[in-house]
Amino acid sequence: MLSNLVRSVLILLLFFPIALPADNPVPAPVANEGLEHVQTIFQRLIEAKGDKRMKPPTLKWSFDVGQGAFYDPNTKNISFEETAYKVCKSFGDQADDAIAYILSHELIHYYKQHGWEAAFAKQFSGRQIATDVDEDLRDIKQQETESDLLGGFLAYTAGYNTVGIAPEFLPKLYDAYPNWPKGQNPKYPTLEERVLLAQSTQKELEQLIEIFETANMLTAIEHYADAIDYFNYILSLYQSRELKNNMGVLHCMLALKEFLPAELKYCYPLEIDGEARLRYGTRGTSGAGTGNALRDSLLQVGLNYFQEAIDLDADYQVARLNLGNAHALLALSNKGAEGAEELVDIHFEFARAYAKQVRRLARQQDKKATEANGAILLGIIAAEQGDSVDAVAYFKLDTSRLLSKANLNILQGRPPLGPVGQSSAGFLPEEIDGFSLDDFIRAPAPDGAPVTVKGTQNRKWGIKTSGLTNSKILLDFLKKDQYAFFHLTSPGYAGETNEGIKLGMSQNDILKAYKYPERVVQLSQGELLVYPAHQIMFFLDPAGKLTKWCVFRMKPDPE
Repeated sequence: MLSNLVRSVLILLLFFPIALPADNPVPAPVANEGLEHVQTIFQRLIEAKGDKRMKPPTLKWSFDVGQGAFYDPNTKNISFEETAYKVCKSFGDQADDAIAYILSHELIHYYKQHGWEAAFAKQFSGRQIATDVDEDLRDIKQQETESDLLGGFLAYTAGYNTVGIAPEFLPKLYDAYPNWPKGQNPKYPTLEERVLLAQSTQKELEQLIEIFETANMLTAIEHYADAIDYFNYILSLYQSRELKNNMGVLHCMLALKEFLPAELKYCYPLEIDGEARLRYGTRGTSGAGTGNALRDSLLQVGLNYFQEAIDLDADYQVARLNLGNAHALLALSNKGAEGAEELVDIHFEFARAYAKQVRRLARQQDKKATEANGAILLGIIAAEQGDSVDAVAYFKLDTSRLLSKANLNILQGRPPLGPVGQSSAGFLPEEIDGFSLDDFIRAPAPDGAPVTVKGTQNRKWGIKTSGLTNSKILLDFLKKDQYAFFHLTSPGYAGETNEGIKLGMSQNDILKAYKYPERVVQLSQGELLVYPAHQIMFFLDPAGKLTKWCVFRMKPDPE
């Protein structure tokens, strides 16, 4: 059995280290409002992590006044104390963010298996504890730093903003626990050390979030290969079902470029955190194509990523839908090839089975968008196999969705949608914060040294906020004629576009001003409307209200 001193040192791994955890944290009654509140956020974080290979830890409610919150690697429980909850509640509108800050940190300890007790105890065996404490404390700080960084990213992907909350939150938490060390202590991190540790990871967390956003922007403008480098960079630090799924979709998007327009008639409901391919008038490239070898290879890579996402979470219907899309595209890729009739039938049958399964399971999970996309895929399969009656029926199930309407119009020989927004003779470049992105391109200068995103070409990434009041610029560049710059509004931006669009306006307002977008990207928290001619994109929340917009410049243009 470990001595009390060793056990005390071991507890340093836990998020708010002080006294030993209660042997049996007391579960709260079912009617406990605090537990229900914390449990809701806990489940949302687990859902965002999307790794069901490991049984999720159990959340326990504790009335002790000991550690605030902690992960016990022996019981696989995460305990949350009522006292810590009261501190979180005192943050008002940021209460959920404060709770997510604690829980996401502890969840990373669990998913990263920071159960180093056995190795730690073995190091102490037959040796002087005093000689080893400092070295092992450094290991603890490394794990705490990792949990702060990846925990913050987990919270972000679940919809919580924990960036920068620690410096204000931690002092209040320490005040609520008078027995926590305020000064130097060889066994416990002090408040000052804990705040410094959190601050040291804040910049890295902000950078990781901005890189993730850049990857999504690159996907929206069809720079798929570049986006793959960015997602690979994130995957080297953090694994999730969404990132695996996104990588699969990006490879399928690259495969779509290898089809000729005549081969690729319909708009497939591939979802990248819900991206639906909706490129009006140019489905496929205008070149000669490369045959089906390259596109089949890309689609197979996509299939593998989708399967990896499902391996992480068997209930993840987005990846299952995309598996169906990939099989349907493989069938289409080989349609008409000599001796491929049986292979084509097999791929279509797999696609149909996945689409039907997705519709049924997504309906049970109340995932309406994914359920609707399952119907769209079934409609495309029916249309490709000559069953126009079933195809029309599937496309008409939800004509409020642009993708359903577009495919129905294509089937019936009409343009997908329209008119598509295009620049006029008197077109003026869009600006945000009165800042000219065209002038900036002539001598781009990010704040600080650019970050190298290691990949196929070692791209450079940067961000500019200096000199901007309510916006930021994300920079991706390789060389002078290969770049993508994104200028995004910040929350509360009071300006408007050239066509009078402001934050809070509706999708219909945008469609009246800019007509239909050339691309529609369905995000986990709404939609993204992309207008390449105006070099602008609009972000809508689930209610269809404008939350921000982005002006962009890129070279080269997508094919």
